[in-house]
Amino acid sequence: MTQNNDSCGTNACESLSREPLVGSAQPITNTVFHIEKMDCPSEERQIRQRLGQIASVESLAFDLAQHKLTVSHRLHDLGPVTAALIELGLPPTPQGRATRADRFHVPRMDCRNEVAPHDLHVDVP
Repeated sequence: MTQNNDSCGTNACESLSREPLVGSAQPITNTVFHIEKMDCPSEERQIRQRLGQIASVESLAFDLAQHKLTVSHRLHDLGPVTAALIELGLPPTPQGRATRADRFHVPRMDCRNEVAPHDLHVDVP
């Protein structure tokens, strides 16, 4: 019987356990701001342009009717975000924060031996 190097328990699985996982050490956090003066698409465009220049800002979600901006980011300090909004004449009031879990798709990860060396919490089919 020949050894299949593409399945669990073989050299392929063992080599995967020695390779480091690549990702951000800082999880994504969603911070919701209330911005009383934000109520039209031109202000949304200005905010997108300005906050898009800040490293670690992942995405923006707008609710103009409720004057809410959700910033998904990997920042320890929101100073650059609040300063940019104040600079635009749109002073924010933080409403809340929630850390988000990142999900990864790893092709061919199909056995617990591949998950265990990386101390991951995943469901294996």
